[in-house]
Amino acid sequence: MKIAVNLLYLEDNTKSGVGKHIEDILTGLEKLKALDEFYLIVQKKLYDNYFCPANAERPFKNVHIVICPEGRLFKSAINGIKRVEYIARRLYLNRFVMPVLLKDIDPDLMFYPFNDSTNNTSIKYPFVSVIHDLFYKNFPNRKKTFLSKLYAVYVDFKHRRMLEKASKIVVLSEFVKSDILKYFPGTNSDNIVVIPNAVVMSGNTTAHDGIKTPFLLCVSEHGIHKNHLTLLKAYNIIKNKMPHRLVLLGDKKEETTVILKYIDENGLGNKVDLISNISDPERNWLYQNTDLFISPSLHEGFGRTPIEAAILGAMVLTSRETSLPESTCEILDYYEPATDENALADKISELLAHPTPVERRGKIAKTFRELYDPARIAGLYYDLFHIIIRDT
Repeated sequence: MKIAVNLLYLEDNTKSGVGKHIEDILTGLEKLKALDEFYLIVQKKLYDNYFCPANAERPFKNVHIVICPEGRLFKSAINGIKRVEYIARRLYLNRFVMPVLLKDIDPDLMFYPFNDSTNNTSIKYPFVSVIHDLFYKNFPNRKKTFLSKLYAVYVDFKHRRMLEKASKIVVLSEFVKSDILKYFPGTNSDNIVVIPNAVVMSGNTTAHDGIKTPFLLCVSEHGIHKNHLTLLKAYNIIKNKMPHRLVLLGDKKEETTVILKYIDENGLGNKVDLISNISDPERNWLYQNTDLFISPSLHEGFGRTPIEAAILGAMVLTSRETSLPESTCEILDYYEPATDENALADKISELLAHPTPVERRGKIAKTFRELYDPARIAGLYYDLFHIIIRDT
């Protein structure tokens, strides 16, 4: 079996959620001793920073790496046009360079681990695509510019084509499957396979300098759907009733300005820590040392961070939105409605006063480790690929 895996959506690392998704699948395939059947098509920058043999910690040494070349003429034409460069490069690589590489590889099947709108979903080879969520449908036209609306139409077209042409579509939850059937009526539900994320946590820890205990923790990018404002409002209600700081770990996005404005207007600057770009061991230390991990998210295709926190023993409080009750198996603590800061504040106070027993947390961690074990999840993908190739 020869599987080509399109990783051109990754620029230079695997730190993002979609990056961790494929990294954890590869970890599982390595445990299954099946990596030599996979050909990863990557940008040179990702190869240099991650897969290069010169990297002493290079992972997945048995997998085949195919570097997607980028012509000098193309690089010169877009040099310095940052906004255009990101999409233009991927379109160029997917539409013009990828077909040449596939002729050399001649795979039995193509695997697209991310529903990247620049993908050139080949009809020559059977292919499997993963749709992580339909965020653009549930939060449409946030910027409301002509270009953003035009791009949404293009993404919609790409999803329709993907759903029509793919041998199978993998989704991370039943919630995403129901979203697809809602927004794309006529889609064959039997063609959609639910395979959740694998979740790999090393357990290695390094104390994060500057973060003082006790603290509450939220880990997510500053996106509108992550609902940081409700968490900040809840914290503001109860901040004087407890010694805890609030730590927000995540990349800056479109909501960062709103978050900073609320912190400033309510005098929370000396109580709230905004951090980003830390190592996995530092993140793990935060998970293991927080008194309460909180996920107030409004939209998740899977919902990885509450599971990560629970695996490392944290007490976890999350909303009941979208996929979260499903992926967390209804065994964590929850609050609702998700945008009610008073409900969230009350639940935080309740859990700090009456923490979840350590024994129960241990059972929750064991459940998630087994359910999202990388070898188990990778095995589901591997079996799916084998069946498609056999029946093609």
